[in-house]
Amino acid sequence: YLGFYTYLIETITAPDAIIRYLCKQYSIHRIPIGNDHTYKNSGKVPNDITYFYTANHRFTVRVSAYSGAKSSSTIEIRPAKLLANSLDVDQLTNYNTQSVPYG
Repeated sequence: YLGFYTYLIETITAPDAIIRYLCKQYSIHRIPIGNDHTYKNSGKVPNDITYFYTANHRFTVRVSAYSGAKSSSTIEIRPAKLLANSLDVDQLTNYNTQSVPYG
């Protein structure tokens, strides 16, 4: 048990053409997503899984063709800023309190 619970493709909703493109270009159907257990046991992930996510990290794993040595890089996933749903409460309050003249 390594804590993988789904694949990236299962977390995306898009038209079929977009999904096919993402699968072909980025193999999202082969990128597993795990939990904290996966993070703590990332060294035990099989060599054929070269790219995976955990709750807060992205892992890229490479295996040397010559020595068989495994090297990995880990990047912390930061909170979404671009394209994230957000609400400017001050702007909404200002909009709601403005009087709009009719007629």
